[in-house]
Amino acid sequence: MGLSLMLVATGVGAQAPGNLYCMSNPSPGTFEFASFELATGLVTPLQTIPISTISSAASACIDLDRGTYHFCTGSTLYSYDADNVLAPVITPLPLPPTVDFTAIEFDRCDSVFIGILHDPPLQVDVVRYDPGTNQFTTLLALPPNTYLLGGGQADLDPATRLYLLQTAAGFIGVDVDQGVLVYDTPITVPSGLIGFGHLAYDCTTQRLVGTAVGTSPEGQYGKFMCELDPATGVATILSNGPSQAGIWKPMLGSSTIDLGTGQFLWSVASDTIAGGNISSGLMNYVQSASMGDLNLIEHFSGCACALSTGLDDGAQSPSWTVFPLPAADRLFIDGADAGAPLLLLDARGRVVL
Repeated sequence: MGLSLMLVATGVGAQAPGNLYCMSNPSPGTFEFASFELATGLVTPLQTIPISTISSAASACIDLDRGTYHFCTGSTLYSYDADNVLAPVITPLPLPPTVDFTAIEFDRCDSVFIGILHDPPLQVDVVRYDPGTNQFTTLLALPPNTYLLGGGQADLDPATRLYLLQTAAGFIGVDVDQGVLVYDTPITVPSGLIGFGHLAYDCTTQRLVGTAVGTSPEGQYGKFMCELDPATGVATILSNGPSQAGIWKPMLGSSTIDLGTGQFLWSVASDTIAGGNISSGLMNYVQSASMGDLNLIEHFSGCACALSTGLDDGAQSPSWTVFPLPAADRLFIDGADAGAPLLLLDARGRVVL
């Protein structure tokens, strides 16, 4: 007889949970890795990014376990320590001049990147990039006339293994382990709304959210928070009404979710971050930045991998050094629901299991 163990956890990084991290462009030709304090709008430059121009192929993601913000221009990967202790790592990618690596997401289960090699109309491939070997592996070739949105509107669910991407034509979902297309749907917004964007994924509830703009008078003028059904591509209104803030966004204005609070946040024009709560539907956040503009925003929260492990009777338990030692053999937790996830944290407060 064996025991099957399923562990799924949600974690918030040791970085300040009240901050976003981003690529800031405070003046022409100047780009910085920076933090944005949600409560005050204070922008703190952390590192100067050694570039003078940028294109719509740029994208970003986080490595929650290592506290790293990864920014990719399309041809070069810049990795920044969000605690601003470790030196940046700059990695030129082995790509031809016409090919961009874009819409990147970090797969914390395999410590690799998932993204798109983009060179339409010749090549649009979903790929895995291994930073250890500096090599790309093609997972799935998409139609070569697939065009993407600026700002890399992608997400990765480490548990379901789905890479989720908004394209110019709709929405796709790719199983990165099997290399197969799971979703390929056009996006339909409610009557009176236009322009679905700011795609973000809540891996705790497996919900896709975004925004759309209402056109007066039918849809009421303003920005609506919406939820997207990946199987049908139908977007429904999630917010209790429109927000007049943030109708327009920068070219690389993106979005993120604070998974600890369910707060959905997006970058808008005029150096501002706006947002709403996914659970309540309230459009409850507008904050001007002390300097800007803010692009490719990320919050350090995420979901752990789903681990299925078979343990035979009599087999040795996995070896863990845990402090403080909770129990010599068996740990009982009063008040926890059956099947509730537990987090194992390292000394810096980062989720390791």
